[in-house]
Amino acid sequence: MDLPVKKAVVLLAVGEKYKKLLSTNISQFKNYAEKYNADLVVIKQKPDSTNKRSFFYQKLLLPDYLKEYDTCVFFDIDILINPDCPSLFDILPDDKGFAAVYSPRGSDKFKAFYSNRPEILSETTETYFSNRNFPPPYSNLTGNINGGVFVFKPKLIAEAFKNYYFSDHSQGEKEAFEEAPMAYITQSLGLFFPLDEKFNTQFFYELYTPEGKNILKIKKNAFYKILNEIFIKVFKLPPDIIIFKKLRNFSQQILNKVYILHFSGRMNPKLYSLKQEDK
Repeated sequence: MDLPVKKAVVLLAVGEKYKKLLSTNISQFKNYAEKYNADLVVIKQKPDSTNKRSFFYQKLLLPDYLKEYDTCVFFDIDILINPDCPSLFDILPDDKGFAAVYSPRGSDKFKAFYSNRPEILSETTETYFSNRNFPPPYSNLTGNINGGVFVFKPKLIAEAFKNYYFSDHSQGEKEAFEEAPMAYITQSLGLFFPLDEKFNTQFFYELYTPEGKNILKIKKNAFYKILNEIFIKVFKLPPDIIIFKKLRNFSQQILNKVYILHFSGRMNPKLYSLKQEDK
């Protein structure tokens, strides 16, 4: 008789700031885990207490830490999950061990967001990895990723990720923390599977779409920037409190069209720390 598949929703909440944030939106993660018969695993200590690498890199140690599970879904805390989000546990083919969303390189919103960063706009998949000291061949590399949402089979990738983490490899000045090695290792080994962007839609890119242009215009206004800084530094208020309702409404419009909306820590935390019953 086949053993039951062990699944886990995995969160990192290290430090009081992130534990507090998680306490305000943990219900969505509990609901997702319960819906798809998975454990909810909240890691509150650094996976590597010796800090061989920075904390961001330590996501690479999660597969080794969770080897008792067959499939895991990792979420950054600063996301909102659409209640209709389908199961990510069933998305990986049998021969793949890691799935994530590609950075939307080449899209209009990507080009607009980095319009003042020609070194990023001119970067190709090959140069992304070569500039970070990853060796050839590059022919089987298909893109760089965002590490805010990813699916993995610990038994297939744990050893490779752990070996990289404890290696002496340096990405140099163009460091991309855990995202570059995750993409490089799994693509090189033929274990990578691309997720639809709906599973990790970046809020800050969406501001550069036609739907977000009015909010973006406000945020780029010189007077608004000064006022926003005063509210932050003098009155100790969260960023963009002046246009919070506009941002909240826009985020809900996006979430109605996607499965997971990711704020990447760049926005007012109240956008992703609202309790479920308040949304």
